Amino acid sequence: MRDQVFIEGLQGDTCIGVYDWERQLRQRVVLDMVLFTTLDAAGRSDDLRQTVDYKSVSDRVLGFVGSARFELIESLAEALSRILLSEFSIDAVTLRISKPGAVPDAANVGVSIHRERTSEQAG
Repeated sequence: MRDQVFIEGLQGDTCIGVYDWERQLRQRVVLDMVLFTTLDAAGRSDDLRQTVDYKSVSDRVLGFVGSARFELIESLAEALSRILLSEFSIDAVTLRISKPGAVPDAANVGVSIHRERTSEQAG
């Protein structure tokens, strides 16, 4: 099993939705990420440069979410997974995006995807 860095409950506001009224306001999304990588070098060296900097990941994700405009939460998830895999030293990502309040009678709704690095992202 690969090592994991995780970020849970990261919240940001974005423009997302298929209905006109949704596209006129910003809505809260909640992100949970599991970043698959190798952590043994960081564990031995105690050096931030040897691991995934979760502050940098969080800043990048929130910056993108804040400027994004999508109809589907699935599209936001795909775009974020591509960014994470191409810009950070990870092999795979499991990304869960929740949209609280999207369905009044549900506690929460959202999507969860798992993507792995492709040869094109191995830059």
